Amino acid sequence: MDIGQIVLQGGVIAAIVSVANTLVQKHIAASGRQHMEKLSKASLEIQSLTAHRSAATFVADKHQEWIAELRADMAHYLALSQEIAWKWHGVRVQVVEKLQGKTKEERKRILEEILEKFSIENGDRDRKHEEQAYRIRFRLNPKEYSHITLQRHMEDIRKVVKDIAKAKCDADDNTSPGNLIPDLTATNECIESLQRLMEEAAKLTEAILSSGWHRMLQGVANPETLLQSLAEQKTLES
Repeated sequence: MDIGQIVLQGGVIAAIVSVANTLVQKHIAASGRQHMEKLSKASLEIQSLTAHRSAATFVADKHQEWIAELRADMAHYLALSQEIAWKWHGVRVQVVEKLQGKTKEERKRILEEILEKFSIENGDRDRKHEEQAYRIRFRLNPKEYSHITLQRHMEDIRKVVKDIAKAKCDADDNTSPGNLIPDLTATNECIESLQRLMEEAAKLTEAILSSGWHRMLQGVANPETLLQSLAEQKTLES
C-alpha cells in the first residue's frame, strides 16, 4: 500500500469518525431535549396540581368559615326570636296581674308605664332580629332550593314575631270595651306557631350545614372537580 492509499484511507476513517461523532452528539442532544421536555412537563403538572390544591384549600377554608358563621347566625336568630316572643308574653302577664281590680284610668297609666320601659329594650331586640335576618339572607344562595326554603321559613318567623307584638288587647268582657287587659290566648297561639317554624328552620339549617360540610370534604379530596364545579356555577350565573 503506497502513501497515497494510506492518506486516503485515513481521510475516510476521519470522515466516518466525524460523521459518527456528529450523529452521537445529535442523539445526545435529542435525548437531552426529550428528557428536559419530560422534566418540564412533569414540573408543570406538579405546579398545576399544587395550584389546584392550594385553590381548593383556600375555597375549603372559606367554605368552613361560611358553615361556622351560618351556624352561629341561625342559632342567634332562633334564640332571639324565642326571646322576643317570651318577653312579650312576660310583659303581658305582668300587665294582666297589675291591672286586675284597677280603674280604667289607673289601668291606662300603669299600662303606659310598663310599655314605655319595655319598648326601649324590645326596640333594641327587634332591630337586632331584623339585622340578623339580613345577615343570614346574604349568606344564602338564592338559586338553591333548600336555601330558598330556609329564607321563607325565616320570613314566616319574622312575621309571627311581629304578630306577637301586635297581639290584640281585647276587653275581658263585651260590656266593658277598651279596658286594656291583654288577651294572652292570641299571644300563646303565636308562640306555638313560632315554635313550629323554629323547629322546621332548625332542621333545614342542619341539612344545609351537613351538605356544605360534605361538599367541603369532597373539594379537598378532589380539587379539580371542585374548581370545575365553581367554574360551571359561575358560567350559569353569568
